[in-house]
Amino acid sequence: MAAVDAFAEICTDLSELQQKNQLCDGVLRTSDGQEFWVHRCILFVASPYFRDIYSAALRSGPATDLTLADTQGSVLSLILEYVYTKRANVSMSNVASMIPAAEQFKLPGIAEICSQFLIKNMNIDNCIGIFLMATNFHVRELEQASRRFILSNFYQVLTILSKNTSPINIYVNCVTYCMFYWRVQISKSSKEYISLSPETLESFLRADDLNLLKEELGFEALMRWVEVDPERRRPYLPTLLCCLRFGLCDHRYFMNTVLLHPYIKDTRECQSALVAASHILAEVEGNRNSILDLTHPLLRPRTPNQILFVIGGWSAGAATNLVETYDSRSNRWFIAAVGDIMPSVTAVMCGRAYHGLATVDSRIYMIGGFDGNQYFNSVRCFDPVSHRWAERGCMHEARCYVSTAVLSGRIYALGGYDGHRRTNTGETYDPGTNQWTMIAPMNNRRSDASAAALIDKVYIAGGFDGQVVLDSSEMYDPQQNLWAEIHHMLSPRSGTKLVSYNGSIYVLGGWNGMIRLRSGVK
Repeated sequence: MAAVDAFAEICTDLSELQQKNQLCDGVLRTSDGQEFWVHRCILFVASPYFRDIYSAALRSGPATDLTLADTQGSVLSLILEYVYTKRANVSMSNVASMIPAAEQFKLPGIAEICSQFLIKNMNIDNCIGIFLMATNFHVRELEQASRRFILSNFYQVLTILSKNTSPINIYVNCVTYCMFYWRVQISKSSKEYISLSPETLESFLRADDLNLLKEELGFEALMRWVEVDPERRRPYLPTLLCCLRFGLCDHRYFMNTVLLHPYIKDTRECQSALVAASHILAEVEGNRNSILDLTHPLLRPRTPNQILFVIGGWSAGAATNLVETYDSRSNRWFIAAVGDIMPSVTAVMCGRAYHGLATVDSRIYMIGGFDGNQYFNSVRCFDPVSHRWAERGCMHEARCYVSTAVLSGRIYALGGYDGHRRTNTGETYDPGTNQWTMIAPMNNRRSDASAAALIDKVYIAGGFDGQVVLDSSEMYDPQQNLWAEIHHMLSPRSGTKLVSYNGSIYVLGGWNGMIRLRSGVK
């Protein structure tokens, strides 16, 4: 640690010398007339770009004065900041200039900083522009992350694009944050030019993880792309049509909209590309009760718009490590391979049951639980986009039969059983800091209860206190860090489920100490 601190101090001192033009032996001039005094040995060590220039110049004489004709002063200032301190103040206003500069000066560290910044700030407005820039400048991690984001949010991206009536507006929105790269392209392209190449569009439309609410949207997206420049883009139609899974389309839509589209109905190549789809849909339409081969390329479901995860639990007398997912569009359950469940955490994941699950920012958190021998305070997080698990900060207490809720981006873990007693304690987790904080204790000890958030409060109801099944309910106010008892339920319930919907809390099912319930209360 002391060595790291000493290195940071040296870097700070060198940076101060450069800024004050002290002991400098070289000067860099930019295209906008700015001058920067530098230490040539620092640049020589840090950047292969400057190493090559200074090495070549030394053979013909001292090189103290260099002009960087294609570099602005604002960019070079950030480059020098990184060279001297290994830090860079990246922002949305300069990141589009920093990535090409990182390639020019052969500084992959800057590209990494920019990549992480853009991944953190990626959204449906800028994801395509980020993808194009990452692809052009070969920033692999950023390219993969932006591609996953586009595929996972394809429906929302289409919605944004469909609101623009002018193709040039589509183009501008897509590349808001990579104008440096496209400054040259604008002068060479027509106003109707949009960002995706035929090859990139093909790779998107073929992807299994392309998230479309319905396959018809893929066809509409394809035709919108063609209509920007029909003369040059219609030749790609036969190939691109083969990327769509028309077996998932409505038969009437296929017959009346796809086959009769002006670009398709009079084009023999397009008609030929759709023959297999016509046969599949005719078969489906003729026998709606037939069992479909969902492995067929035209029938294989894509990643659904919404998916239900069931993770772990108790099965066949032991805790299980299985993960099942339900695809509502194909009405099928899928089981994840055991070896794929926790690849980044442990080679062999133990089973886990009676844990809590919570979702924040499209990530699933598995909280506490029991494996048949051990009671856990550990937390693991699953990213459905990258299909990876990661460890997160542990709770202060072990909890199985724990109740969880999410309010304002924070997870609440309430009550539970630690292997010795039922508890009335609770704690809250901030994903941003990866820290758990204890909150005020509840009025009752509860395990196997259920919690839900509504407006700005957290509610918990029912459960088991170690002796009796509870009918009591409580409300937590995070602003005051206080619990207050509210009306009791009409019957005691353990193993129940709380759901917040349309301004009310619903309590569903459970065990009242004698029978399993199918009733619900509001």
